[in-house]
Amino acid sequence: MEALRVRCFSCHVGMRIKGEHAGKLKKCPACGTVFLVPRHGGEALPPPETTLKSSRRKEEKTENKAEKISEPPAASEVATLPPSIQPDMPESIMPVEQPKRLEPRNRYLVLDSQKVVAFWQLEKGWQVFHEGKWVPVKRQPQLLPKQGDFRLVELDFTPEGENIYLTRLRIYQLAQQYSISKLAGDDTAILSTITRSAGLLGPQKRAIMDFLKTQFMRETWTHTTSIYDFLLGFDAHSWNIGE
Repeated sequence: MEALRVRCFSCHVGMRIKGEHAGKLKKCPACGTVFLVPRHGGEALPPPETTLKSSRRKEEKTENKAEKISEPPAASEVATLPPSIQPDMPESIMPVEQPKRLEPRNRYLVLDSQKVVAFWQLEKGWQVFHEGKWVPVKRQPQLLPKQGDFRLVELDFTPEGENIYLTRLRIYQLAQQYSISKLAGDDTAILSTITRSAGLLGPQKRAIMDFLKTQFMRETWTHTTSIYDFLLGFDAHSWNIGE
C-alpha cells in the first residue's frame, strides 16, 4: 500500500505513514501525541477516548510483562507486542551525519519554537539577541536557555559574480538539554549535540524570514525558488532544501 501523508493535529509536523496503519493509533515522533491515522491521509484525528484507554491498558500489560521477564523475549513474543502506538519515523526525519565545522561563508541559526535564539557568522561568532540588539554570546552566557526544543538551521550562501545567494537550507534537531549552553564555548561545539534531521513549523519559518529581511537584500534569499516556496509553504518535514 502507498504511504499516507499525515499531519499531527497537535504540533502540525508532517510525516509519511504506511497505508496499512490507516485507522490505527500512532505516536507523533516530534511531540509524542497519540493520534488516529486517517484512512486517506491529511490531518490526523484525536483518538476516541475508549480506544485510547484500551491502548493504554495494553501498554500497561506489556510493561508489567516486561518486568517479569529475566531474559530477552523470544521472537514470537516480540511479534505479539502491540504495534499500534509505536511511531513511524517520517522518511525525511532521520539520523544524519554531524557537520564537522561551521562553513565560513554560511550563516547558522538556532531557533526555539517561535524565534531565532542565536546566530553565527564568521566575523562575529555566536550572537544572542539582548535588549534590542545582537551581542556576543560569550559576554551574556546567562541569556542562553538550559533546555528546550531547538533547531540548528544552516544557511548556505553561494557567491555568484559580485553577489551572494542563499542556495541551500539544512535543518537539524539539537539535544534538548545543555545543547544551547555550548554556544558560550568553542564555536563548533554545538555541532556535537545534533541528534537527527528535522523540519520546521510555521512560526519558525516566519522567524527565519524576519531574520533574513534584517540581514540581506530580498533578492539574496529569494533567489532559490525551492527555498522561498518552502519558507512560505506548509511543508513541515523537509530538512534539506535547495540546489
